[in-house]
Amino acid sequence: MIAESLTHTLSPDILTSLESQLQQNPPMADVLNITALFDARGLACPMPLLKAKVTLRQVGEGESLYLLASDKNSQSDLLAYCQKNDLMVHTWTSETDAMIFHFLIGKP
Repeated sequence: MIAESLTHTLSPDILTSLESQLQQNPPMADVLNITALFDARGLACPMPLLKAKVTLRQVGEGESLYLLASDKNSQSDLLAYCQKNDLMVHTWTSETDAMIFHFLIGKP
């Protein structure tokens, strides 16, 4: 489930990518309650990780953060952080004008 307030802030191509992932992974869609968004595109590492840490403070148990990044190094940083902190994470990439890394980070 995507919070209504977030659907209005996402560009159509990003929203389409997110909805496609949720449709392809029905169990994930049932578990994730996306309540926070951070667009870290254009930020170099380690900023996407730092911004994720700060934004996750606002995410409650059973809720998720949807984070976008353009720095390919953010993928390994965020995956390691999620594993270390027992957070659920689902990631994928898309390409419009540039490569975009998508992260759904959930607090179980």
